[in-house]
Amino acid sequence: MIFTLDFNNLVRIANMKEHVEKSNAQIIMIDHHEEPSDYADFMYSEPNMSSTCEMIYHFIDKMGDSNKIDKNISRSLYAGIMTDTGSFKFPSTTELTHQVISNLLKQEYLILKSITTYMIIISLKEYNY
Repeated sequence: MIFTLDFNNLVRIANMKEHVEKSNAQIIMIDHHEEPSDYADFMYSEPNMSSTCEMIYHFIDKMGDSNKIDKNISRSLYAGIMTDTGSFKFPSTTELTHQVISNLLKQEYLILKSITTYMIIISLKEYNY
């Protein structure tokens, strides 16, 4: 079984594309981008969702397993949502996105400072500061 996350076309994985296409494994795609190509056996596509990480959070939550989200999972999901939403500036950021972030912050209070500091540094580099 191959899971592809946060891309909806195999051209996005360059050299790995050939290996995935030749594989006999079932492919599961989880992605939020528009116009997915038809390469996966199973597709969870939500173009109106802010990020693949938000989709993964909802998947875990619907299974009733959000209590299993530990510090590392929380940090990873937070970072993915934050980067895919442009630090919550893009139109795909919704009230539901902020509810997910709130739930993640309840799991790990320190992630906000470390990840936000990192994103500020990246933003400053974009403006040549």
